[in-house]
Amino acid sequence: MRHWLTNITTSSKYTTTADVERALAAASSKIEERNSVALRALEVRINGLLLPAKFVQLVVSGRWRTPSNPTRLHEKFPRGLNFYTFECLLFENAHWIQERDPVWLGKPRASSPPGDIDPGRSLIVADLGVGKEQPIALDYRKHDLLPSILLLGEADWIEIAPTIEDFVEQIGIL
Repeated sequence: MRHWLTNITTSSKYTTTADVERALAAASSKIEERNSVALRALEVRINGLLLPAKFVQLVVSGRWRTPSNPTRLHEKFPRGLNFYTFECLLFENAHWIQERDPVWLGKPRASSPPGDIDPGRSLIVADLGVGKEQPIALDYRKHDLLPSILLLGEADWIEIAPTIEDFVEQIGIL
């Protein structure tokens, strides 16, 4: 970026502030495009499960957090969410894969599936905050590349979004 800035500020073809701003916008766009290509090529797995590319992009870019306008997030989760960093994802899921307590696993529910969760086919990515033992998970049982999003309710697991893209749109991150 410094090299581009040097070229932009010392070149004689940039004679006005608007010229420099356009050049900076173009340079920024090129950087963003390169980063996007690099992120698409990046495969991140935890417990053998491939994290969705959109989720990786959000975590890497620092956007997997409370949005700057939290209105939609608070409509769905009045107290907000605790969004996990990569370090937290690794720590929590190292333990999650070994979970066998029925309190955490729920029970299958035909009336409003899924009801349960399989720690070997899911990853915990957030929770409702300190004192609220209600994790949010990516559930890979339906599809290896497009996990649905589940929330542990009062007694069982509830699907709250069919994909991570739908979830982040619902809460206002996208």
